[in-house]
This record gives sequence, structure tokens and C-alpha cells, in this order.
Amino acid sequence: MNLRTTGVYALFIAMLAFCSVAASQTQQTTEIEYDMQRLDARFRVFKTRNIWNTLHLDTQTGQLWQVQIALKDEDRMKTVLNKDVLAPTGSRPGRFTLYSSRNMYQFILLDQDSGRTWQVQWSIDGNPGFWPIEEKKAGSEWKR
Repeated sequence: MNLRTTGVYALFIAMLAFCSVAASQTQQTTEIEYDMQRLDARFRVFKTRNIWNTLHLDTQTGQLWQVQIALKDEDRMKTVLNKDVLAPTGSRPGRFTLYSSRNMYQFILLDQDSGRTWQVQWSIDGNPGFWPIEEKKAGSEWKR
């Protein structure tokens, strides 16, 4: 291998490394810009994979709404997904948070103080759902 070939390979490797870092920083910047919400805020908005719908969470009580934005006034709406207060009076903001799942309509609501979890389903056809996820006893079989 001569000096010219070595230089070409070195330049190629440097370009690959630069492109990789630039792509990584672009993705991180996009995520950080959206997630600039305070983690201890009383109310937070979580994006779904649908550009028109987000989830609005009261991080102190666990109450949850689906918010649909639209170009027409009549298409904008806010729908209750969970109206029940899930935490005792005086709980701290930031107690509850949401985690997305592989299914774009399903989220996990987590009580970060007690560890309790709920399955949340938002919907565009008016069929939302909210269910507690119960702990199974040892020896229980997983269902698919």
C-alpha cells in the first residue's frame, strides 16, 4: 500500500466518522428540542407517532387526556383517557410519566413513586382504553 492509497483510506474513514457524529447530533437535537419540558412540571405533553395527536398528562394525579390538533375548529378536541385521580392528595408533580410502546396507540403510564402501571390506549375512532396492569403471582404463565 502506498502513501496515496493510505491517505485516501484515512480520508474515507474520517468522512464516515464525521457523518456518523453529525447524524447522531441531529437526532439528539431534535429529541432534546421536543423534550425541553421540565420533568417536575405539573402538566406535560407527550407526542404520539400520529402528527395530529398528543397525550396531556397531569404528572401529579395521573389524569390523562388525548389532544387532537387540526386545521379546522370542529376537528380539534380534547378527550379524557383517565379522569380518576391515581395518587393521594398532596402528591408531587412529576410523580407520573408515560412511556411509548411499539404499538403507536399504546402507552404505559408509570407511577414513579409506587411502581404501579397502567396500559393506556388512545384512539382516533373514539375507542380509548385505560387498564391497570396487575402483578402476577410467581409461576403465572405469560400470554401472547
